[in-house]
Amino acid sequence: MDYNVLVVYTLNDPDVQAVHIHRLNCRKVLSQAVHIHRLNCRTVFSQPVYIHRLNCREVFSQEVHIHRLNCREVFSQAVHIHRLNYRAVFSQAVHIHRLNCQAVFSQAVHINRLNCRAVFSQAVHIHRLNCRTVFSKAVHIHRLNCRAVFSKAVHINRVNCRAVFSQAVYIHRLNYRAVSRKQCTFTD
Repeated sequence: MDYNVLVVYTLNDPDVQAVHIHRLNCRKVLSQAVHIHRLNCRTVFSQPVYIHRLNCREVFSQEVHIHRLNCREVFSQAVHIHRLNYRAVFSQAVHIHRLNCQAVFSQAVHINRLNCRAVFSQAVHIHRLNCRTVFSKAVHIHRLNCRAVFSKAVHINRVNCRAVFSQAVYIHRLNYRAVSRKQCTFTD
């Protein structure tokens, strides 16, 4: 059953708009498309978008798919991915959990059997994926150590990413903190 878009103005912040989209297509999101499933999204700068089993396309800034995560205190987007703690993200486009991320303006991360295409800055294929057409670097992560990434630091599957210029993504039982030229710590 499809649902209509629900704009909620009263989460924890009256200025926050929570858009719940279930089994719908999220298109032309001005700022953020956040996929949240059984999660608590708080203090989102622009809009937390709830998307489940959907295609998020033509996102101006970010596309975030989240499954059982807690989003808190994000400047542009707080991305909690797979029981992880994601904090202080400046700008990321993360596609997770059987989704197709296309035409992402800043970044697109395909995770868990996904296909990342037409990424402006970086296309990161993770978990049995191929990374192609990366603007700066193609980072394959899966039991690997990703270091000195120009734009994104991706912590995935017990991996240690260090010296990240702008962003850090904690994925799969990892805890990423102190982004922007700071070391990524890893907790199992």
